[in-house]
Amino acid sequence: MIDNLSVKLLASILILSLTHINFKGIQYAERLSSIMTIVMLTAAAMIIIAGFSAPMGKFSNLITPSSHADHTWGFWQITKAITIASLGAFWGYEGWNGIAYIGEEIKNPKRNLPLALGIGTLIVMTAYVLLNIVFVYILPVDYFIQLTPNKIAAVEVAGKLSGHIGMVLVASLIVVTTLNATNSTILTSARMMYAMARDKLFFYKAANVHPKYNTPDIALFIQAFWAIALVFSGSFDQLTDMLVFASFIFYGSTALGVIILRVKHPEYERKYKVIGYPFVPGLFLLFCAALFIITIINKPYEAIWGLSLIATGFPVYWWLNRK
Repeated sequence: MIDNLSVKLLASILILSLTHINFKGIQYAERLSSIMTIVMLTAAAMIIIAGFSAPMGKFSNLITPSSHADHTWGFWQITKAITIASLGAFWGYEGWNGIAYIGEEIKNPKRNLPLALGIGTLIVMTAYVLLNIVFVYILPVDYFIQLTPNKIAAVEVAGKLSGHIGMVLVASLIVVTTLNATNSTILTSARMMYAMARDKLFFYKAANVHPKYNTPDIALFIQAFWAIALVFSGSFDQLTDMLVFASFIFYGSTALGVIILRVKHPEYERKYKVIGYPFVPGLFLLFCAALFIITIINKPYEAIWGLSLIATGFPVYWWLNRK
């Protein structure tokens, strides 16, 4: 709990500060998020262009396997390694569905919500994939394997491109992206807690709306204090692995729910339809199940904590439904 105490205190201050901005009104939070998103995408585009233009880059790096590769691995070992690595990789994509939490506040959600989800996810995927290609184009994969835990791949690549100035700029960019991700999560996730309270699935006080700022103030601050408690509960790597593991349980359950409702209630009107049904939700459900099983086998600590946090909802649900 006291490991990296200064970092955890700084993270807590960040959470409280951004929660206060969201409490003051959605327009402030949205404006902050828009500015940081523009800065982030502009900087990412500059890194990609500079990387591919760099004279030290080698396309051979992209096809040269690691000298540490174990060529005796079979299908199960490779699948297991990819799945465990995905826990960290998927953390970069977490929040892709956050826009759905504020669906009530979106104009023409039937049209704009799928567009926002689809276009936003494609932009993030394109930026991440191109950045990773640039990293390996500049430095061989063995270099990244040997990096110590306190070093960041993007900062090291920037150092090769522009020296110390480049390292400082990319480190600053990482701070901006962290601020933006935290702000967006605070903005969207509190709406989910508010909706649950309004539907009598959570403590009724969380359904309160501030009379002046028209924001779910109680839900925002409950979320903030719970987030701070999680910050001090373990390392950030443990938290991200635990969150991705828990998230994919719900993602898989959602995909399963789509299939069940299509079978049991074909007469329901579908405002949104899944492309490639039933193959797309079926394949996604299989992936979620595989990630769930492999995480339990290989990272039992994170899996047990993730399941325990989910289980805390059962007594709350039971207590709220006694009447």
